[in-house]
Amino acid sequence: FTNGVESFDDNSHLIIKKWFNYTSVPLGSVVTGSFGNLTLNTLTNGLLFEWDQNNEFESHPVKGKLTIGQAWIVLDKSGSISVTEIGSIELSNINSFLDLHNGSHPGSILIRTNSITNIGGTFNGIYNGDGNITLEVTGDVTNLGYMELIYNSGITDIGNGNVTFEVGGTFIQHAGDFRGIFNLSSTSSGRINFILNNVELYGGVFMGQYACHTDGEVSEIQISGDLIIDYTDVNSKFRINGLNTLAGTQSNLKLQLNVDGTIETNGPSNAEITTSGSKGSDEIILNGDLLINGCELSFNYGDHPTSIISQAGIFQTGGNIFLSKTSGTLIAEFNSDVIISGGNLVIKGASGNSGVEIDGECWISGGNMLLYDNPTEPSSNPVYVKIFGDYFHTSGSLIFDNNPNSSTHNSISINSERSVS
Repeated sequence: FTNGVESFDDNSHLIIKKWFNYTSVPLGSVVTGSFGNLTLNTLTNGLLFEWDQNNEFESHPVKGKLTIGQAWIVLDKSGSISVTEIGSIELSNINSFLDLHNGSHPGSILIRTNSITNIGGTFNGIYNGDGNITLEVTGDVTNLGYMELIYNSGITDIGNGNVTFEVGGTFIQHAGDFRGIFNLSSTSSGRINFILNNVELYGGVFMGQYACHTDGEVSEIQISGDLIIDYTDVNSKFRINGLNTLAGTQSNLKLQLNVDGTIETNGPSNAEITTSGSKGSDEIILNGDLLINGCELSFNYGDHPTSIISQAGIFQTGGNIFLSKTSGTLIAEFNSDVIISGGNLVIKGASGNSGVEIDGECWISGGNMLLYDNPTEPSSNPVYVKIFGDYFHTSGSLIFDNNPNSSTHNSISINSERSVS
């Protein structure tokens, strides 16, 4: 094999069950052309060997599916990888490990593929190193394992860089753990930029980044389709900026979240959906309906200013919504109806001036609307709600403040020319 001149048809299937030298002979170094479908294994005598491909797949691309079987595959360690295209990627089991780059990279990496399927394996972008990475997926990403696009396993002051993640199809997660940046050993992490179409989360943990960033930049998530969260396990989590402080160092990363489609949540009332736990501000733009049937949706979990603009309606049948969970100013504009038939809609969960405008009908036929909800911390800042719609109706509970020791007065202002019941 290694003495011949090999070039594989785009539709061919090459399966490597055992290789004679995982240490210094990458597969691409012994062929002249490209690959079709390629399956790699490095499990030998009970040991899972690391096989560095030394960036050979950049000049000898895999045009079909790259399947990581019982294997630990590294695309590159040299820092030379720049733009690599792979037809599709599959990690087929819990013994599947893929590092796009192991160690620091002096510049940026771009990986393009049509789809990624991770059935319980471990997928790392940059593993234990600095550098920037862009992962472009034209189709779907399905995750049931571990995916971190920059991951620091515990080495001090590395894992610093920015992540761009683009998915043209649907990101689907049923279990496992996905994080754009996961770094608990440096206070100089970069930021994320996610450009996603549809997102469907049924279990596991999804975090934009769990790392400390001190430059005050903005992490961005743009979802052009729908965000569907349907959890059954209370331990499932959706969190974008996940870290408040690291070893006493404050993370002040900001957040820009745009969702063009519908947001729908189902699940236990205490399953977590959080925008940002960092100290930087939240800026949220929602162009589709917000359908809350379960879970706890918290904007601002990091004591920071929050701005929310919603162009569509809020329809709540269960769960909990905090427009601002912790302290910090809140400005919210809802340019359509707010309909509550169950659960709790809380305007403010801690101190901070708050103003909410509802330019639509407001119905509370069940559940609760609470202007301030914190039984242990009295409010010292007023919460104002102004309703400009045609109708305000409540047969549920409207609670202005659940803390009798608060030193301020909250208020609802209703257009006097409209109906009230």
